[in-house]
Amino acid sequence: MKEEDQRAPPDDAALFAAIRAGNVALGEFGRQVMEILIGGLLPPHTDLELALSTTCLRLSAYVRTAAELAKPYQFQTVASCARSIFELCVDVPLLTEPSLLSEPVAKFHEFTRLSRFRSAKQMVNFYDAHPELEDRTIESRAFLKTPNLETSIEERAKALWGTNKHCKGIRPRH
Repeated sequence: MKEEDQRAPPDDAALFAAIRAGNVALGEFGRQVMEILIGGLLPPHTDLELALSTTCLRLSAYVRTAAELAKPYQFQTVASCARSIFELCVDVPLLTEPSLLSEPVAKFHEFTRLSRFRSAKQMVNFYDAHPELEDRTIESRAFLKTPNLETSIEERAKALWGTNKHCKGIRPRH
């Protein structure tokens, strides 16, 4: 056997240091390149431009956040940031390459609205089930009172993603 084949795998500290170095480099890229580019853009004029600028801002926020997390106990959060960065990088070609997905920009914006609606409902249900806790749902409750919100989300889900066996709109999850 060759000598390099007999090396022990890196320990947790070495792996963490390598991931940390990559995150710091990404954070610098976010500060030195992404934020300058995003800051120099004109305000978005189309839904596609809004989707792309939103995606770039989210990417920048995640890479900067990941770069700031330096403690081993923050590893799970760093891993979560890495997954989100990967997903956002996948979103860019899905938004810009028409042959990959039908109605990508509409799906992008509607998924955001659907996720916000789903989160607001979960949060309100949680605080309603736990009246002993201080209610922190003022904004969620106001959002959920939007006239015809659930109906419009259901109609858009049917139009964009089809229906399930119960004829309800498919509401995708991440």
